[in-house]
Amino acid sequence: MRQAEDEALVLALDEGSTGVRAMLLDRAGTPRGMAYRETLPDHPGPGLVEHDAESLFAATAGVIAEALAGVEPS
Repeated sequence: MRQAEDEALVLALDEGSTGVRAMLLDRAGTPRGMAYRETLPDHPGPGLVEHDAESLFAATAGVIAEALAGVEPS
């Protein structure tokens, strides 16, 4: 994906309860890149929910890289 040198992009992250999403938007709000990875929580007991921090970090880094793929750094 090519963009003008002065075109600013915004990366939005959504860390949800079942997944991580990244969306790259241009100034007009048009999506320029998107990615999603499922991150299901553990339920160690009744009423308990846990997320693995390393798994969330890896998923977040992955969706960022995927959303930015094809964007030339400037």
